[in-house]
Amino acid sequence: MKISGFSALFIYLCFLMVTTSIGMLFSLINGAIVGFFIGLLAELFLFFYADKLVLMFSSARYANQDEEVIERVQNFSSHVEISGVKVYWSSVFYHNIYFVNSYFGAPSIIIGKELLNTLNKNELNSLLFATLYRLKSKESIHRTVINVLMMILFFWVFLLRYKIKNEWAKKVLSFYLLPAFFLKAKLYRFFADDNSFESQVMKMHKLKQDYRSALFKVNHLKMLHSFSAGQFLLSGLSHAQNMSENAVISSLFIEEEATGSIET
Repeated sequence: MKISGFSALFIYLCFLMVTTSIGMLFSLINGAIVGFFIGLLAELFLFFYADKLVLMFSSARYANQDEEVIERVQNFSSHVEISGVKVYWSSVFYHNIYFVNSYFGAPSIIIGKELLNTLNKNELNSLLFATLYRLKSKESIHRTVINVLMMILFFWVFLLRYKIKNEWAKKVLSFYLLPAFFLKAKLYRFFADDNSFESQVMKMHKLKQDYRSALFKVNHLKMLHSFSAGQFLLSGLSHAQNMSENAVISSLFIEEEATGSIET
């Protein structure tokens, strides 16, 4: 489905309806007015600072200008025709590359430190190139803002998980995040770009094989801090999702069984 300004407007109006409805629970008229203006202020704030919130929760560190990766991003940016891209490192969510953008902010890339040891130079280049194509599209802006809007609506879950020390209670609370992930996935479909970044990358035969290889390797890396606020904000802002902890354990178990059967 083509990116549509009407779709974005519809989603932001729905968010205002939700905050207004919450306000009406406290007072039919005054609560509705307060809820509406709180929602409006939240949206205006996110139009300017959604990218900053994602960078803060992901513990991203601004990359130094003398690093080699900066030069690669600058060279690719000129080819893709996108300017002002900022590059950040993440030593917390270090198994992926993420794109972050907002309506009035600067487009940014967050690179997981571990990827430098996992991907070869060509694979990393292909992933950086594809990420810049994604940043050029308004889809990256809408995805970033949607993630933060969902974070606001479900902030109470993250707050309770932070306060509660009992692991069983934390797992129970995690189920309340499933609707948030479901809603995010549905909302992303409103902004799927027909002229996708993948089609652009696949046209370049030299990058195609390296890009597929990079996606395969990233997909088999473990997802870090699965139900943390940072991971929630970053999910959907990458080209390939990392494996969940359960998937990693299952794959290792299957590999062990296969090895055992060969040895016997």
